[in-house]
Amino acid sequence: ALPVTAQNTVRWNDVVKSLDDLDQAPPAVSIWLDRRVVNYGEPVRVGFRVEEDAFVVVARVDYDGRLTVLFPSGRSRAAEVKAGEDY
Repeated sequence: ALPVTAQNTVRWNDVVKSLDDLDQAPPAVSIWLDRRVVNYGEPVRVGFRVEEDAFVVVARVDYDGRLTVLFPSGRSRAAEVKAGEDY
């Protein structure tokens, strides 16, 4: 079980030590920001697209290694996304 703290936050460093720990290659994912330059502290929108139907979690990792889930937003939203669609 993952160590859970407030606001669906876990320590990323407690979950994955290395990409070598993964059993198989991850699916192809395209990720982009809403602009090319982002200044510290400014909000930013992140978009993504997958090549195969998938369950996706987008998260923020802070300087302490704490992971906060950004997508899906809320407990009732599904993390399932369709191939070729922008999110």
